[in-house]
Amino acid sequence: KDKDAAGDTALHCALKQDVAAQELIHILCSACPDVCSVADSAGSLPLHTVLSAGSEETRTAALVQQVLRAFPDGCKQKNDAGDLPVHLAIKHRAPLDSTQAILDAYPEGVKDKDAAGDTALHCALKQEPVSHELIHILCSACPDAPKEIDQQGDNAVHYALKHHPKSAELIEKLVTACPEGVKDKDAAGDTALHCALKQHGAAQELVRSLCSACPDVCSVADA
Repeated sequence: KDKDAAGDTALHCALKQDVAAQELIHILCSACPDVCSVADSAGSLPLHTVLSAGSEETRTAALVQQVLRAFPDGCKQKNDAGDLPVHLAIKHRAPLDSTQAILDAYPEGVKDKDAAGDTALHCALKQEPVSHELIHILCSACPDAPKEIDQQGDNAVHYALKHHPKSAELIEKLVTACPEGVKDKDAAGDTALHCALKQHGAAQELVRSLCSACPDVCSVADA
């Protein structure tokens, strides 16, 4: 558990290696399980580190689960930058099964916001390209997450319509997960349907999909 001059425990040091041996991580966790509850100088627990540092080989679901077992509450703690482990998993493009391990432990984390006011779902929508599979597992873990708004007042459906207007499949995934989010208004007072209709060349199928998911949206006026 002792820290070096940089504020890292031995476990942090091991996890920051490009090729961290799983056996070594197991030895460190087994020798001192409490080390998984110790944050580094940036407020990052080993769980934060395993999801954001090193290579794909060091961010495996097996390692994530191992660290989680030693300190289950780690999935609920933010580092000094305001990120939960699930935020880091998305921002650093951790393998999907590693992200799923975090979601299994703390599904409500999908709705929590980072320092920029983004939920995990917003973080995923800001990735280029957007992973539809990631969006699916986030919505499955926390179905009402698409209703949460960011600092600009956009829920996930609003954000997708404004930034990915031609991705009908993506938008339909979000609408299917949380149909009532279609009626919610953004900061400008627009519902998702208003946003879709204001897009240049709004796809007729998309408009039909929004109306079918939430027929009441047609009775809602904008600002």
